[in-house]
Amino acid sequence: MSSTRFTNLIIVLISSLMTLAVLELLIRQMDTIKGKALSKGYSQLYSDERTTSNYIFGHHPNISTVLSDDNFKFRFTTNSQGLRERENYSSLDNSVIFVGDSVIEGMVNDHETIDEYFEEISNVTSLNFGLGSSNTIQEYFYLKEKYKDQYNTSIVILGVCVNDIKQNNFLRAFNEVTGNWELLRYIKKPKEAQEEKISLYDIKEFFKYSRVLMFTYSSIKGLFVDTKNYSLAHSKENFTQEEIQNTIYYIEKMHSFLDSKNIEFFVTILPTRDQIESNDLHLGIQGEIERSLIKKNINVINIDRDVILLTKEEGAAEVWLDNIHFKAKGNQLVASSIYNYLKENRN
Repeated sequence: MSSTRFTNLIIVLISSLMTLAVLELLIRQMDTIKGKALSKGYSQLYSDERTTSNYIFGHHPNISTVLSDDNFKFRFTTNSQGLRERENYSSLDNSVIFVGDSVIEGMVNDHETIDEYFEEISNVTSLNFGLGSSNTIQEYFYLKEKYKDQYNTSIVILGVCVNDIKQNNFLRAFNEVTGNWELLRYIKKPKEAQEEKISLYDIKEFFKYSRVLMFTYSSIKGLFVDTKNYSLAHSKENFTQEEIQNTIYYIEKMHSFLDSKNIEFFVTILPTRDQIESNDLHLGIQGEIERSLIKKNINVINIDRDVILLTKEEGAAEVWLDNIHFKAKGNQLVASSIYNYLKENRN
């Protein structure tokens, strides 16, 4: 009898493992199919640099292409350095650099990005170091490895999106075959992070790589979070300490790198559309991040009020492309807000 029970237990165990394996393969295949559908034309633009750089992926140099989807269509041009610029810069008398993810990179035409509008207002060459789908960690390495002293940069602006904070415990790589990004690895906690190379978490983090387990975890967690309620979805309680600490840690590293080159550093937390349209913006995670940065003597530019006013005046459909990205009017407003802040507050 006991032998039969043991055999049945083994059969159940093997069946369960096989079911999990099949589910894992199905979810990963669905990710690939979805990626192909959402990333038309991206393979021509983004480069897989996981073996050559710490920032893992970047832009192919000297590209001019049109990216399109159901909701957008815009021209995207890169220069010989792989930056989203229409000109090559070997030497400059002065410059301002904008660093960030796809909001800084821009989901608009080349002349409608935040740095382009800032350059138009300030008459100072403004360089776009934006990189779509990057997080704060990759942006630090991207700036560090792409920056040239010949740029003679006086100011660097880091734009941090709320979704960056949520993603600051892992790295993505770009797959040029599927035309989409994929999980590369999880990273060590700040106190364990190495200076020049990001390495793997220890073995206890292994299960994070399973799509099935993470999907199940996220689904169960989602039952207890009202994603339609801003005060819950974007409050500090919805972010892990690890995510917050990693964000602060790599912003500090960026600050230290720029300080060593006598470059002024400013951070702006870029709001999302649902945050701007809510009445609970002050309860969001960005307040926690901003307070932490100010305590560490890092300059913060808050653009929330200006974005709220423009959204009310022009209507959200004129300012926002989606919940994360601005249209041209929104980018122009962000550039103007940053310029006015710098004009009024720099020594």
